[in-house]
Amino acid sequence: MILRRSLSLALLPVLVALVAGCSSSKGVPVNGTLMANGKAYATPDKGQVTIQFTPADPAGKLQPAMGQADPKTGEFSLQSPTFKGVMPGKYKVAVKGSLSGQYDKDLFQNRFNETNTPLVVEVTPSTKSVVVDVGTKSVTAQ
Repeated sequence: MILRRSLSLALLPVLVALVAGCSSSKGVPVNGTLMANGKAYATPDKGQVTIQFTPADPAGKLQPAMGQADPKTGEFSLQSPTFKGVMPGKYKVAVKGSLSGQYDKDLFQNRFNETNTPLVVEVTPSTKSVVVDVGTKSVTAQ
């Protein structure tokens, strides 16, 4: 009986840590618009553009998030692998585009891929939307 109670007390902090870790991963619902020099980016026919938020600190606890731009309006919604939205924190923003059947050719000539992107944004709990402008090479959180 004493051993069982001791074991239960020893495992209690582990259980609390697991539950706390699961409940703290709430995302901020973030929608965005892909622009080119202040105008909605229009994807070429049979093309698609993906916007990816990658944690600026790879050792941190943030999850990546991704969204696909609407071909006509440039609008997108971000979703992480486990929930809708983005966890608050600092992200590198990658933008990749391709035409159907030509997935090895990036519409942006790899200027905004995960390695080369100059785009960085801070997502806060109050962030509702982001504007990613590939023409001015800027990201604005609103």
